[in-house]
Amino acid sequence: GLAAMPANAPFAAGRHVRPLLGVTHAALLEYLAARRLEWFEDPMNADLRFDRGFLRATVIPALRKRWPAIAANAARSARHMADAQRLLDALAERDWTRARDGSRLDLAGLAGIGGERALNLLRYWIRHERRPLPSAHNLDRLLAMMTQAAGDSTPRVHWPGADVRRYRGRLYIAETHDLPQVPGVAWDWRRKPQIELGAGLGTLTLAEGRGAGALARPRLPDALEIRGDPAGAALRPAPDARRRTLRNLFQEHGVVPWVRAHIPLLFAGKNLVAVADLWTEAKYQPRDDE
Repeated sequence: GLAAMPANAPFAAGRHVRPLLGVTHAALLEYLAARRLEWFEDPMNADLRFDRGFLRATVIPALRKRWPAIAANAARSARHMADAQRLLDALAERDWTRARDGSRLDLAGLAGIGGERALNLLRYWIRHERRPLPSAHNLDRLLAMMTQAAGDSTPRVHWPGADVRRYRGRLYIAETHDLPQVPGVAWDWRRKPQIELGAGLGTLTLAEGRGAGALARPRLPDALEIRGDPAGAALRPAPDARRRTLRNLFQEHGVVPWVRAHIPLLFAGKNLVAVADLWTEAKYQPRDDE
């Protein structure tokens, strides 16, 4: 924050450039007046309810009267801070290259660097994933919980806009919200091949194709039931496989615990037909000619 706004920074698919940051307010007004150009004055700049309006109207004039060079000194300090931040980012990028696993952070890589450098990597990772940075207290708590919690636990730290969890030696980050339960509804999939599951859960669609989620259309009943509670559910994921519980399949394939209850399950009566597009019951899988 002390580095102030950058003159050139990444923004979405392009860059956000502010070419006039180094030009004083007085110089801008002089330029506009000399060329008889009109400009728009943001009314919030003079509104004392906002911090920047209060600072401009009351605090900064008093500081300038006492220390005339304060603006130049503050700008120079901001440049030094920006230089320091670039060095910190360069260091974090090196650490990130060694400790990343896709968008996840490897716990061993994080714990291996330790201390302030680990905190710097956490800040970089959080910004890289476009989440708001936590307070210093939450950042310290995040590092302590993720590195010190028992190995078989799934610690969680959240703050407004971000949620970090640990599973099998990896850190995951997402938006801060608890997913709703998958609704228990009947689905006439022949008439309505696509159904909205609710906020945050996405859309369930049956479409022609092959793969892990394939089902034999002629053997499906007209109505399927969608549920979201995997407790006790089981299926045979292949004709030559034994019957497996979802708990066992989730663990074997590394499906993170906090989303398991939010994966849509398809039932035909009491029989589990499919687990989203992850696995299908062997009884309903298509043969080569289907």
